[in-house]
Formats: sequence, C-alpha cells, structure tokens
Amino acid sequence: MKNFESKLIARIFGIQEPIDEHAYAILGRAAIHAVLGILTFELTINVMSFLIPFHSYEDAFYIMSSIQLTGIFF
Repeated sequence: MKNFESKLIARIFGIQEPIDEHAYAILGRAAIHAVLGILTFELTINVMSFLIPFHSYEDAFYIMSSIQLTGIFF
C-alpha cells in the first residue's frame, strides 16, 4: 500500500525520482496545511457573508460573487 501512495504522490507532484520517507512526510504535511488553509478561508468568507447587511437578493449575489472572486485571485 505504501508503494501505491508513493507512486500517486510522485505522479501528482511530477516527481521523477523515488520518494524517501522524509520527503513523503513533508508532502503529506504540506497537503494537510493546504486543505486546512482552504477550509479556513471558506469559513471566513461564509462568516463574513452573514455579517454584511443585504438589501435584496441581487445585492447579496453580487457581493458574495465579488468576495469569492477576490479570494480566488488573491
């Protein structure tokens, strides 16, 4: 099973040489931090959406769309 995981990680990250245990651990931690960062960002955006007063559904759509696009580009 470990060999399959190493091959999968090597393919995803485009690594040509074999992966040692230290590099495997670093890639695993990097993946976890990336996922946690994305979840934290999305949670922050959703909390902000509840704090912004909306006057209509159209306003809400444009405001939330602009917040999401800002997060994607920055």
